[in-house]
Amino acid sequence: MTFMRWRYLAFPLLAILVAACGRGPAAPAAPASYSDAMDQAAKAWALNRWSEVFAACELAFRYADREGDSKVIGAVDCVGESAARMGKPELGIPHYQRIVEVHGESLRTHSGGQRVANNLGVLLIAAMLGDRQLREM
Repeated sequence: MTFMRWRYLAFPLLAILVAACGRGPAAPAAPASYSDAMDQAAKAWALNRWSEVFAACELAFRYADREGDSKVIGAVDCVGESAARMGKPELGIPHYQRIVEVHGESLRTHSGGQRVANNLGVLLIAAMLGDRQLREM
């Protein structure tokens, strides 16, 4: 009789054990602020993990854009550079377009305004020509 009870419990216990073993560690929480996102981008940058850098910079861009802060210029530089290093410069172009459309006054008064225009031009050329042709120029 005792064997019969254990037999009915063995399968559910085995299923729970197998399911628990397949779980990995919990995913890290997304950065809660512009500063946290840029810190995460800096750590990924040091490891040359460009897709992680792009994701963190894009999040920082969204935070700064939502606040209407001039930090958006630093974030867009980060987005553009990481997109170019991933070999996908076209991913950075919409962010620069957003800067020009919405934060035009910040471009005029910020010390990095001309750099932003230059970086947008580089991304446009890279997207048009391709990375290999850009290096040969």
